[in-house]
Amino acid sequence: MKYEKCSKDNPNKLTIKQHVIPVESLKRFAGDDGCVQVRWAKENKILTLKPKNEFFILSRVWDERSESGWMKRIEDRFQDMAENVLSGQIEFIAGDHAWTLAQYFSLLYWRSRQKRQIKTEIQINDLSGTHLTLEEEERLEKNHYIFMRQDGRISSRFLTGLHLQVRVDQYALQIKDWTWGVIQAQAGEFLMPDVLSHNVVPLTPKVVLAANHPNGTVGKTNLKKINTAFLVYSWNYFVARNIATAMAGISHKEILKAAKVRDMRIASGEILQGPLPAAADALKPTHSETQHH
Repeated sequence: MKYEKCSKDNPNKLTIKQHVIPVESLKRFAGDDGCVQVRWAKENKILTLKPKNEFFILSRVWDERSESGWMKRIEDRFQDMAENVLSGQIEFIAGDHAWTLAQYFSLLYWRSRQKRQIKTEIQINDLSGTHLTLEEEERLEKNHYIFMRQDGRISSRFLTGLHLQVRVDQYALQIKDWTWGVIQAQAGEFLMPDVLSHNVVPLTPKVVLAANHPNGTVGKTNLKKINTAFLVYSWNYFVARNIATAMAGISHKEILKAAKVRDMRIASGEILQGPLPAAADALKPTHSETQHH
């Protein structure tokens, strides 16, 4: 996907590499080698990747105001809370912690569903902007300003950032009263899809946070149901510490059944912007590839 390049050497240190799933969240799914396993639908491969691998990166889809401003604040609060949950300092998520999680869930929900702009600029009719040098533009963006160029042209990343912020804020307010339970897998492991769904936030291969659910554990049967629901919502990939462990016992029949439920949810109004995952492909034989960078 095309994106607007920065000045040589990026003197204002604008963020080019952006993530839908934060690196810290990917790291919690890494094995002893520091890598995660990724089932990549497009190439029918299982990849072994570092969390900072280019595979997980988008390039300037939203603006700096979003990336290092309101998005970062949401992510930082969530990551602090997540560590406290895993250490046992937070046992049940309500009150201020529930608001932190509502914002994070909303952020990933909409960020994972955001359509990628084909054009780097959008023309706004009947408006005119200002002539700015690239250096001036970059200084403004670094300081979280939005600007319009001459003839009413505006970078699509600014509109994407605004569009996401409105959606994230509105949805977070809708779910602000949810409480969240800490759910642990007795055996087996959870996977993590690239598109959040079912009001569940994967934390580690052994722990997820579930909306309006008491703390508890899941056995193999329910673990399979959760992972199957996750994988049929994956657009391009899903992540696990070990793909074979996370998909153990999941049959082709179960995947097709979960896909029908997904399609019914979408027909009822659930938003899943993008190509529907091909459920029939989920259990095709794969070949593995390792990239340790």
